Formats: sequence, structure tokens, C-alpha cells
Amino acid sequence: MTWNVTCEASGFPTNYTFHPWKHMLGEVTIRSDLHGNHEGIINSSKNTLTLNNLSLEDTGTYVCAADNGVRGINGDIIQTNATVLYVKGKPVVVNKEHVLFTGGIGSSVELFVYFYSDPIILDFTFQRNGSNIEDTSRTHTYLSSTVVEVLFYNKNVNLTVYMAHMLINNLTESDFDDYNLVLENFLGKTDIKLQLNISGNFSK
Repeated sequence: MTWNVTCEASGFPTNYTFHPWKHMLGEVTIRSDLHGNHEGIINSSKNTLTLNNLSLEDTGTYVCAADNGVRGINGDIIQTNATVLYVKGKPVVVNKEHVLFTGGIGSSVELFVYFYSDPIILDFTFQRNGSNIEDTSRTHTYLSSTVVEVLFYNKNVNLTVYMAHMLINNLTESDFDDYNLVLENFLGKTDIKLQLNISGNFSK
């Protein structure tokens, strides 16, 4: 997927200088050196930025900057404007490294996954051996939302995400197994494998 955004300038004189684009999320500057199409930048009114192979990390605000050597009414030589990019796709799990859970027989455990979804999540299902896990007196599944810190191009940013939970009470030996979480929105499905082991025993 490719995205193009154009920075246009107007004023006199028309010898505009366009500066690198800045990519931000909230107050965090993720990238400050994004260059657009430099062909004909001087004495041109436009500078276009093209992003290829879009991913969640490209989500954010893009700030363009230009000047013609004359101060604007705000007193600044360099003038800026911004646009926001929302990258849509199937659900994206943001804590893929946290897929191993442990618990003790007779205790309770909560399996959870942080994920981002735009468009909104339509369905989430915990599964075991290909069968959906239904709510019972011992198991309960639900969704919540929270803010987590994730890496966008090696910069820490705060991202509002969903959190899928499965609570299992009064664990028995047969509960220690592999599970799957299937996430679905209008653009597709994402499947992540989870593992529940007995505390202190990481072999099955």
C-alpha cells in the first residue's frame, strides 16, 4: 500500500525551499528527516512525500515545512502544516513476545493479548484444539482498552489498543495446553498462539 501527501506553498517571492517532513505521534517525533520528491523543489510550489509498504508504524501526523526567506504573520520564516495518516488493516498484535503464561493447579490465570485494530474489531475468539472456548463457571473472556508503550521506528510512543482477556479459574491439569486467539475486523483475521504451562515446569 502506498500513500502520497503533498505540501503546497503560496506567497511571494516564489523561490520556496521545502524542508524534510516530520512524522509524529502525539508529542513524540518519530522521524524528522523524511524527504519527498526533490525534483524541482526550488521555484516550485509543491513537495510530495511518498510512503510505500505502509504498516502500523506509519500511523501518525506528518508535518511539512517550507520557507521563501520572508517572515510570516506569526514571525517565523519557516511555515508548517500537518495532516494525519491512519493506516487501516487487519488486527495487529503488539505484544507478540508475551505468549507464554504459567499457573498452578487450583489457582487462577489470565491470558491476555494487546492488539490494535482499525477498522474496529468485529470479533475475538479464544480457541483450543480448533474449538471456540465459551464462557462457563470457570472461564470468562472479554475485551477492554488501554494505552501501551510500543516502538514505532525505534521510538517509544503511547498507543491506544484493545486487550483481549481469558480468565481461567480453578486450574486443572488438563487446562495446561496451547490456545489460539483469533481476531477479526472488516479487513481480515489475525491468529496468535498462546501457551499455558504449569508453574515451575516448562516442559509438556
